[in-house]
Amino acid sequence: MALPPEQVAKIAAYPSDFSRPDLGLPSDVYNNLLSTLTTVIHSAWAVKFNFGIKSFEQHHINGTHYFDPALSRREDHFSSGVLFLLVDLHGRRPVLKFEHAQNMGYAKSKLVTEHIVERASEQYGLHARVIRIGQIVGDSVNGHWNDTKAIPLMIRSALMLKALPALDETPSWIPVDYVARSLMELCGIVNPIPNDIPQTTFRWTEDLLPPLQSRPPLPHRQQREWIRLVREGDQDPIRNPTVKLAGFFAAKYDNELSGRKGLAFETNVTEKNSDAIRNATDPVSSGLIKKFVERWLEAWV
Repeated sequence: MALPPEQVAKIAAYPSDFSRPDLGLPSDVYNNLLSTLTTVIHSAWAVKFNFGIKSFEQHHINGTHYFDPALSRREDHFSSGVLFLLVDLHGRRPVLKFEHAQNMGYAKSKLVTEHIVERASEQYGLHARVIRIGQIVGDSVNGHWNDTKAIPLMIRSALMLKALPALDETPSWIPVDYVARSLMELCGIVNPIPNDIPQTTFRWTEDLLPPLQSRPPLPHRQQREWIRLVREGDQDPIRNPTVKLAGFFAAKYDNELSGRKGLAFETNVTEKNSDAIRNATDPVSSGLIKKFVERWLEAWV
């Protein structure tokens, strides 16, 4: 999924400050952007599940608002997350009610920002859309997945708890390089590249846990039992970083709900416009999960 060298050579990176109206850029750089900008993809967000919405205002919500004057007659694409928003699965309407976002600042700040994008579209007449993405995982080539994220931390807990959570869920994961390619395809920046690898969902307990097994095999614990083990285990965040998200995991799994079993998102329209989405690699059958674990163990053990 890599870009050819001639396209990589065109990339220019500018350190910026989204809390400032000029984005913290030198005046000549900012003015050049205003005069040449054609497409904006706003895809960066602090992943802080334990923070309130106020903590996202200065650098995230305001950062989107400050783009408004620059977006007249331009295109804007804002990346949001299906994982954290209860949305219209057909994507035909914006999320209207604040309570439809999961009860965390991360999700609610994205909902606020979706409305900013919608209002900018109405006010300036630009072509704007919200691209809702599910679970982004490590890259498909080397399997590098940030081990401080929620799912890697859940798996890392097995080193300390000697158990894996048996979740009644049907995840749908997509490698980060496929996500990047799909965004460029959907924005018309690059042409789709055909690929013959089918995209599928998988079952957490039946498909994901077996490749994670060690010798001797780790027992599977039901979700509430696993939460109990997290709460009673080593609470030192240095030795056991999983405890940093103990509250998040408890809110999600310390109940009798069946999780996301059989959940399927409607992506037919998106697949017609993006080969990267239509042909995304299945992380289990492709061996990508094995790559993730190998990279994590290099850092953990």
